[in-house]
Amino acid sequence: MAAVLDSIEALVVVVSPGGIITRTNRAAERITGRTSRALVGRPFASRFTREIDRERVEELLQRVLCGRGRAGCETRLQPREGEERVIAWSFQALRDESGALDCLLATGTDLTERLLADQALRDLDAELRHSQRLEALGRLASGVAHDFHNVLTAVLGLSDVLAEDIADRPEARALALEIRGAAEQAALLTRQLTTLARKGGSEARPIDPRRELQHMSDLLARLIGEDIVLDLQLDSGEHQLRCDPGQFTQLVLNLALNARDAMPAGGRLTITSQVVRFSPREASSRGLAEHCLLLTVRDTGVGMDEVTRERVFEPWFTTKGAKGNGIGLATVHHVVRQAGGAIAVESAPGHGTRFLLWFPSITDPTAPVAAQVSTADPCTRGTVLLVEDDAAVRRLMRESLRRQGCNVIEAAEGREALTRAAAHEGTIDLLVTDVIMPGMSGPEVAECLSRDGLVQRVLFVSGYADDAMMRHGITPGSTSLLEKPFTPATFAKRVREALASREGSLTPAAESSPRT
Repeated sequence: MAAVLDSIEALVVVVSPGGIITRTNRAAERITGRTSRALVGRPFASRFTREIDRERVEELLQRVLCGRGRAGCETRLQPREGEERVIAWSFQALRDESGALDCLLATGTDLTERLLADQALRDLDAELRHSQRLEALGRLASGVAHDFHNVLTAVLGLSDVLAEDIADRPEARALALEIRGAAEQAALLTRQLTTLARKGGSEARPIDPRRELQHMSDLLARLIGEDIVLDLQLDSGEHQLRCDPGQFTQLVLNLALNARDAMPAGGRLTITSQVVRFSPREASSRGLAEHCLLLTVRDTGVGMDEVTRERVFEPWFTTKGAKGNGIGLATVHHVVRQAGGAIAVESAPGHGTRFLLWFPSITDPTAPVAAQVSTADPCTRGTVLLVEDDAAVRRLMRESLRRQGCNVIEAAEGREALTRAAAHEGTIDLLVTDVIMPGMSGPEVAECLSRDGLVQRVLFVSGYADDAMMRHGITPGSTSLLEKPFTPATFAKRVREALASREGSLTPAAESSPRT
């Protein structure tokens, strides 16, 4: 009899009419983690159910023992600390040949693994639906960002033109600059959304953080305001890290804006960069490379308590109420981790905040260095073919080119551009074209004009996300791609660089030059 019981995979427990265990099989011993000696002679409910279930189980046992047929229930069993198993029990009274009650047979089926598998399937299904929603959000964000970037390009450009034209009216000029600042904030928010929503498409490559930060200094100072002192303490060495340049810019701007909001009465924002070296053991314990570039962003603001510090990188978490969106620091965390780095925060109420960002430091002597073109140099005069389907943006770009002394041929779409180029007598020095347009894309226009020998240099412009650019064969961050929104000054600088270049690129996917 014992051998038969032990061969059964289900739990088998024989219970006396008084509710005491008289025999168990090996499955029952294995599941409970107790020997037969520790089980036999004990009340069934005390050994195979939690305390919360015992009264209910004892009532079922008495009902069966009183001859009221079979009964069943599910109970949770905690055989070991931190472990919980779900058992489905079936209770049946057994009688001898005379019909007298002999014992009660309790048979249990361990449902734990099946329930875990079912839960895993439900979790996987929920994750799939969440992933599908994110993918849909990413497509929506990319499309909205494109249209919004066109609008912002016009707002930024016109506010700059307005500020320049009313330079002798300080109060009116200040209002124009306020418009410009609001447009920059809107552009920043749009980039944050597309960075979080997209599945891929970033173009990580060697960049010099010191140079990037120096280039951003004017923008940073404008964003944080005059009542906050910007202090850049940058390592003098030539060190590089591998990151998408646009994402690195986004990261720094987000940290600067977070610091600004933490210093409503003014203060100091200090950004430092330095190279740190860890021993192999220390690097392994920290999960970092042995040779890292440490970027530190410190403010003298209100600081954070422990609860806020623990949640600071969670998407949608914000302490700013309606003024915050909760994605700025989540974006920072995303970019740092994507670059293979790590991030930490140190803060206390009333003692400011310090963000520490470690990036693997690299040495890439083969990385080409972009030609330096002074922004003070006059435009290299030439003929520019401008192709842009958004009328407001095209008008702004046309006027910017003409102010530089360029001869402009403009077209609203690709076929018109080919016709105007073929009809033009003389050389077209530069093609400036939107990437994604109705009918014919910018790269297709560039290919046709290059094949016919009409254009040698190209500058692409686009407001779409990076993954959309890569589908059209354009490397995000390439020197032949200008991302919307942009200001007239930025546009003028990139046009000067393109016109001054000896070898303009009509195959931008092959480029790997750092963005200037």
